[in-house]
Amino acid sequence: MPGEITIAPPVRIIAADPQAEMRVHYQTVLPGLGYRLLSTAGTGRELIENCRQQRPDLVIADCKLSGVDVVDSAEEVCKAGRIPFLVTADHFDPQQIRRGGADHFWAYLMKPINRGHLEAVIPFILRRFKKMQAFLQELESLRLQAKSGPCFQPEVG
Repeated sequence: MPGEITIAPPVRIIAADPQAEMRVHYQTVLPGLGYRLLSTAGTGRELIENCRQQRPDLVIADCKLSGVDVVDSAEEVCKAGRIPFLVTADHFDPQQIRRGGADHFWAYLMKPINRGHLEAVIPFILRRFKKMQAFLQELESLRLQAKSGPCFQPEVG
């Protein structure tokens, strides 16, 4: 119906942190910001399994996940499709940024993380991710057009 307002479903998030207090923090803060927290995980393996089952729109993960680290977790999760990762840390680790930053990490927040940090960075990540997805779709469309032949026919005569 024209003029009808549609409401987008809440962004679906999975949060992973080895500290139980941080998982509780996400359970409190994220729904208060209008996001849907699908689940929390304490290890990299749990994060991967939760993502496989629930396909979130965004992952928030601490860099100190046990078992499977955050870079390897992100690579495994993103095999099924791109998902932006917001990585959190107690200290800055440039090596980890180099390993995961180019492909999977969309932001890196230093702890302690408060509501204001999440309120600012999550919409920023989601907007940039949406623009990147649109760009990739346009690129794929152009690639398919180029495969099917010239985009225009020169005038003959």
